[in-house]
Amino acid sequence: MNLYLVHGNTWFEGYGYEEHVFGVFTSREKAEEAKIVTEKRLQEEKRMIDDPEDVKLDILEVKADERIDEYLGGYVE
Repeated sequence: MNLYLVHGNTWFEGYGYEEHVFGVFTSREKAEEAKIVTEKRLQEEKRMIDDPEDVKLDILEVKADERIDEYLGGYVE
C-alpha cells in the first residue's frame, strides 16, 4: 500500500526552516486536496509572507511497512 505524506516548510520570517507534516493519506487525491487547503490556510494565516507563492508544500509517496531514509528538509548553522 502506498501512503502520501503532505509536508513543507512553514518558516517565513527570515533565515531558517521549519518542516511540518500536515497529514498522511491513503490516496494521492486526498493528499492533493489537503495540500491545496493547507497552502491556502498558510497563505491567509502567515503575516510574514512576502509572496504567497512562497508557500509550497510537497507530497511524498512512500510504501507502507517499509523502512525509508528520506530527507524532508531543515536548516542548520
